This record gives sequence, C-alpha cells and structure tokens, in this order.
Amino acid sequence: MKVPLSYNARSLLQRPVSTAFTALGIGLVVAVFIGMLALANGFRSA
Repeated sequence: MKVPLSYNARSLLQRPVSTAFTALGIGLVVAVFIGMLALANGFRSA
C-alpha cells in the first residue's frame, strides 16, 4: 500500500518539532559516524 507524497509533505508541515528532532538525530548520527571514521583513519596513519 503506497502512501501519496502529498500526505507525507503535509505530515511534515503539521509536525515541525518532530520533523526537526528527527533531522537533528539523523544529522548527529552521521556526524558521529564520520568522526569515528576520521579517528580510526588517524590512528591508522600515526
């Protein structure tokens, strides 16, 4: 069962705080992952 794209967009606009926290959480996970990769690369080259 597919959900129309307009429903998803409307849901994002109706819940701005939840959307912001979700985007922030995903961004933090990506930042931590990149930081861990950089740290591991630094240990490897040292």
